[in-house]
Amino acid sequence: MRRRLLLLALPLLPAGCVLPPGGGAPVRVYGLVPRIAPASPRRELVLVVRRVTIPPYLDRQQMVTRTAGPRLALAETHNWLEPLPSAIARVFAADLAALLGTELVFLPEQDPPARADLELTLDVFAFEAVADRRVVLDARVRARKGDEERVHRARITVPLARAGDHAAIAEAMSEALAELARRTAALLEDSGSPGHRPAATEAAAAGDHPPSSSSNGSSSSR
Repeated sequence: MRRRLLLLALPLLPAGCVLPPGGGAPVRVYGLVPRIAPASPRRELVLVVRRVTIPPYLDRQQMVTRTAGPRLALAETHNWLEPLPSAIARVFAADLAALLGTELVFLPEQDPPARADLELTLDVFAFEAVADRRVVLDARVRARKGDEERVHRARITVPLARAGDHAAIAEAMSEALAELARRTAALLEDSGSPGHRPAATEAAAAGDHPPSSSSNGSSSSR
């Protein structure tokens, strides 16, 4: 239990600074942080995040921003504190667990339990700041509860509090993951409603089609 909670809490500071050994400009480091305050646990729900995938262009130490159209910029002096797939898994799981009222959370790098009440996979298709104005998260969540599977794809936009500020980008990305957790929790709470449809039907009705082969290459947190 202690090891699991420590992993969820792992960096609590959104930004820091590292001086390179050979001199030069200092490298600032950033972490994603949970945004939803946990309430007292209400139930013993075992939540397992099986996998998080991200596009290869995001799977790097430097922060990536989209400047205009297809152009991307790598911030050589603004780095992530941990691998981005691990950060996404940790923060999304922490926010969702807070909403569901549980602290029994297992991340991809941990040994899963023999029994899981809720299993999640998260496929991220885009997650970056765009034109110094907003952060865009495009992601698909698969949630399995027993024999039932729910799938939803969300495109979430969060405005930047300060244009061109990398700390503001990390804060907006954290808020985007919190909003994804809110939508996932709402989907799960609604899963027992009379209007529930099988996952495949819901995905087709929402136009949630698999990405093309050009965007399906991904890196994952394992």
